[in-house]
Amino acid sequence: MSYRYSPKSSFKRRMPIRSFRDLGIYQTTEKISVEIVKNIIPHIPEESSLKKDLADCSMQIPHFIAEAHSRRFDDKAKAMKLLEEVLFLCNKVVVYLEQVRDIYSEEKPPPQSPPLSPKGTPLAPKGEILSLPKGDGNTPSDLRSATPLDGNTPSDLRSATPLEKGNYEVDRVSVDEIIKKYFYVRPKIFNFFKAWKRFDEVPSRPKEEKTTKNKDKRE
Repeated sequence: MSYRYSPKSSFKRRMPIRSFRDLGIYQTTEKISVEIVKNIIPHIPEESSLKKDLADCSMQIPHFIAEAHSRRFDDKAKAMKLLEEVLFLCNKVVVYLEQVRDIYSEEKPPPQSPPLSPKGTPLAPKGEILSLPKGDGNTPSDLRSATPLDGNTPSDLRSATPLEKGNYEVDRVSVDEIIKKYFYVRPKIFNFFKAWKRFDEVPSRPKEEKTTKNKDKRE
């Protein structure tokens, strides 16, 4: 019976684990931590304690996985404790991300199309002047040249630009995607933890019993 490779199949050949860098949980958490430092941390104000807490917490996860893999034979209890700490830090990072998302981002409503006049032309909202294309014979010249933010508009009516606000706005979509990645990798870390624990609980057969059974078979 021959097996054919199918690109649509979800089967992936497992590579041998030669170091902690071959662990899927290490590769995933390392990429997520880099994404947080590059895309989320710069948008948090310097005076906020969440900036340091989120960076330190996300960076510790791959470090602890590497350390646990190194201690798995020397100090098994320490290695298991480190994996438990990794599970705790995953939850902690999700809490930090949700706090950053809710504090430093605004949930924008979906864009709405402007109402139309009986002739089919868009109407400006109440209190605003809609700039219309030039050359329309039915439009007065003063309305054709007017724009919502021209020089005659009072400064208190003009909205502040991101630079005036400090430019500390986090992308909600990016934060939600990172949270999904942590919810994806955390069960894998837990399964990895259970596999190590199950391997430690397998009873080893005494050498005396093995030798006596071999003698009985020979006789």
